[in-house]
Amino acid sequence: MTRGKKVALVSFGLVVICVLTALSLKIVNDRPLAKARQIQVGDSMEKVRSLLGSPTAAYSGFLGYPSWGYGSRLNFDSESPWVRFPFLGIGPDPNNLAFYFDTSSNVVRIQIPSR
Repeated sequence: MTRGKKVALVSFGLVVICVLTALSLKIVNDRPLAKARQIQVGDSMEKVRSLLGSPTAAYSGFLGYPSWGYGSRLNFDSESPWVRFPFLGIGPDPNNLAFYFDTSSNVVRIQIPSR
């Protein structure tokens, strides 16, 4: 096998590995969103936790109504990967999956990111 064919074969292999890695990451990242779409307004905190597990962040927002955020603590969408901090601790990051509850621990609002 000539050197040019070896280089082409290795290059093709690297492209295949990159494509497969990107597809697997997309599938893994879409699973929580698919599960979140099963949750409806009026469902309990227990149902949310049973489908999605523990939240990455929990807030007691305005008037003490709780909200849960599911997402990354790192922001890779910006120019640099900076740690995300919610604005004054009021609620979940708008780019993350979030659930807002009433005083009876039922879902009153679901925030699903559009990305």
